[in-house]
Amino acid sequence: MRIIADSGSTKTNWHVLHPNGKKESFETIGLNPFIVRTGQVYKEIKSKFPKHLKALRVREIYFYGSGCSAQPQKDKIFAGLERYFPATIIHIHHDLLAAARALWGKGYGLIAILGTGSSTALYDGEKVSEQIPSLGYILGDEGSGAYIGKLLLKSYLENELPVPLAKKFYKYHQQDLHEILEHIYSGDYPNRFMGEFTHFIKENLDNSAIEALVRSAFDAFFRKQILKYQNHGNYKLRCLGSVAYHFQEILMASADAHGVELVEILQDPLPRLIDYHNRYLEI
Repeated sequence: MRIIADSGSTKTNWHVLHPNGKKESFETIGLNPFIVRTGQVYKEIKSKFPKHLKALRVREIYFYGSGCSAQPQKDKIFAGLERYFPATIIHIHHDLLAAARALWGKGYGLIAILGTGSSTALYDGEKVSEQIPSLGYILGDEGSGAYIGKLLLKSYLENELPVPLAKKFYKYHQQDLHEILEHIYSGDYPNRFMGEFTHFIKENLDNSAIEALVRSAFDAFFRKQILKYQNHGNYKLRCLGSVAYHFQEILMASADAHGVELVEILQDPLPRLIDYHNRYLEI
């Protein structure tokens, strides 16, 4: 029995692959090592791992996670998983590698993840060969759900939204200035809090102010990330993630405006990632 996990900042999807070909899934919170502690990793697995399965029978885990690019962060996730799966071979990789394997297989090109956070890389068919740092939700994450939500909150709190839209937004969230700032500056997961407002944005995308806000977020994404890759014009771009998928028309229009050839947008990488493992890693 082996497991493939794809972890973003909001949630982690776990796929259990049985020797007989049977598959089953479960979900935990996002296990980003910059946000959660090792003890939280263990507790989350302990509470969500299916009770009818035996941890000691898991031979191998491939964990692809947001924030897992450097060894200290990988070690944090590894320690939490090893505590629950002591007899298991555990591989920790950045979620960009999962995206690259799902989007390009053994091909090459630019990849981007646009979910609660955002990240990009250049993939050479085997490994991530170049990466522009996204800097996280405070300093960067352009084009992400958290970034778009931040733009909406900023426009709302600075009284820049059209009055009917501002009233509609208040009715949606029903929080005053101090409650919003409390979530952002003292809450446990401010990036998720801001990212949740993409639901309101999607519901009101026909409003010109909302459309302009999303477009500005994607324009910043291309300027700050994609266009900084040397010879970026020589590569095609493939994207995945909920934000990329649900706002794909605006994303593609922004790509065209910046001369970027965006050839595919994928919402869920796991089916293709499992196929990659079946083909190349003998899972």
